Order: sequence, then C-alpha cells, then structure tokens
Amino acid sequence: MEVRNFIYVDTENVGCSFLDYVDKFEEHTEFKILNGGKLSEEYISKYFDTARATFELVPVSVGTKNAMDFVLVECLTYTALQNTIYSRHIILSRDNGYMPAIEHLRSKGYDVTASKSIESAFDRLNHGLPKLIKAIADCGYKLNVDIKNNAVDVEKKIS
Repeated sequence: MEVRNFIYVDTENVGCSFLDYVDKFEEHTEFKILNGGKLSEEYISKYFDTARATFELVPVSVGTKNAMDFVLVECLTYTALQNTIYSRHIILSRDNGYMPAIEHLRSKGYDVTASKSIESAFDRLNHGLPKLIKAIADCGYKLNVDIKNNAVDVEKKIS
C-alpha cells in the first residue's frame, strides 16, 4: 500500500531551516511550502535537487492578519479531500492556532498532526504505521485502507 505524506510549512514562524533536512525524506513525501513572497522557486529547488521528496511553493498574499494560516488550512483540507489513498498530513509550525482545524479533520478520519520541528516531523513519519505496513508486506500480505469508509482489509498476496 502506498502512503502519501504531506508536510505543510508555515514559513512565517519556522523559517527555512527545514530545508537542510529535506534530503532525509522518502519520495512519497511532498512539502507544501507557504510563501509570502520571500522565497523563489530557484532557491527552494537547490535543496530538492538531490532529495527524493518533492515540493510545491504555495503563494500567499500576506498583508492581512493570519493570511498564511487560512491558506495553509485550505491547502491541507483540499489535499486531504483529493487523496483517496491513505495519506498523512503534518503542519510544520510553532503556531498553536491550527489545533481546531487539526481536531476537526481528525474527527473526519484524516491523519493530521502538527510538529514544531522538522526533526519531529521526520520521526512521526518514520515510526508506527509505516513499519506496520512494511511488516505486513514482508509477511506476504497486502493492506488496503479506505479512509472515506473507515475500512481496512488485509489480503494474502498470491506468489
């Protein structure tokens, strides 16, 4: 089973130090980097040239209070709704104001969390469920997860 990971970066309060860590993430991870106009595609691309993860630079018209917060929540919700396969969503931010949105999406069955550092986001994605899925696959089984219907099915692979 493919698992997609999305990391939404609130650059207003975490800056760009996370870029030094992107090469540690797997190819099924996409960074959605919210940009208030200070970052260029060329600057970000340098960090992803050798990385397996990908990125999208999400433009934000700053100038109004909480503009980046609103765009981040919209981007997260849209991405979560568009993914029919199992996906995990991490908001990389030191802002605690995202908790109501996180709790709401969790109540709908989405795997959403917040992380204050890129290191803790990496740990979150590389422990728990991915290891369980790999262990199931190593035993010759396939795990099917249907988020919209809250269903999990394990089937024996035919060799």
